[in-house]
Amino acid sequence: AQAVNSGVTVTGSTETVSTEPETIDLDAEAGDVVVLRRCLDESGRVVTQGGEAIDQPQFGRPHFYTIRLERSPDEGRWRAGVAEQEGTC
Repeated sequence: AQAVNSGVTVTGSTETVSTEPETIDLDAEAGDVVVLRRCLDESGRVVTQGGEAIDQPQFGRPHFYTIRLERSPDEGRWRAGVAEQEGTC
């Protein structure tokens, strides 16, 4: 809401360069956890404010993101955790 109220928009696309499992822990009693490491190319994204482009140098080079997926023994569906941005890939 704060970005919209400030007139900020994000357009364009993100391309997946690679996705690899970092850890896989399948435990029927405690719950399942899969951690994925993804390399994303965000160079196609464009951020504007008030119709003018804002420089976003962090989108210039692909970065790794770590995503945590969890499934509790009581549920049949996976829940995605917050992605953390890491270094370039």
